[in-house]
Amino acid sequence: MSWIRGTNITPEKARQEILAISDYEFSNYGVFLDTSARDTVDRIFKDYYKYQKIELRYDFSVEDIKNELHNGSLVITPMNGQELHNPYYTQPGPLRHMLVIIGYDPDSKEFITNDPGTRLGKQYRYPEQTLFNAIHDYATGDDLPLPPKRKAMIIVAK
Repeated sequence: MSWIRGTNITPEKARQEILAISDYEFSNYGVFLDTSARDTVDRIFKDYYKYQKIELRYDFSVEDIKNELHNGSLVITPMNGQELHNPYYTQPGPLRHMLVIIGYDPDSKEFITNDPGTRLGKQYRYPEQTLFNAIHDYATGDDLPLPPKRKAMIIVAK
């Protein structure tokens, strides 16, 4: 939410926010692990933060992501982290993970992300097809099997 407010956030403040959201989800829904795209929109953005300038979209293209970024939005995607091949993850990487896509570099054909899954995730770049192929929504809950692959993206506008 710091991006929406136009403020910076420290790692400690981010940790506190994550813990507060986890407490809220557990108190209200009985679970706080591996939140699906739909539940991230409804439970976290709309219920917890009371934020409405958000859209959930399924079954989109690489160009759709680029267009949303070009329009000034952030894009959050659920991922199969093992398909990202990030060398900074504890291998083989997480099956369920969320990435914040903050930009696109047309020269290198890379998406620029802020990846909360690693200390070296700020402005981490993924080749566009690697990132796109790894997008995979999942069910809310701990260690549930991955459902059939379906792409989802959360579009956050200011």
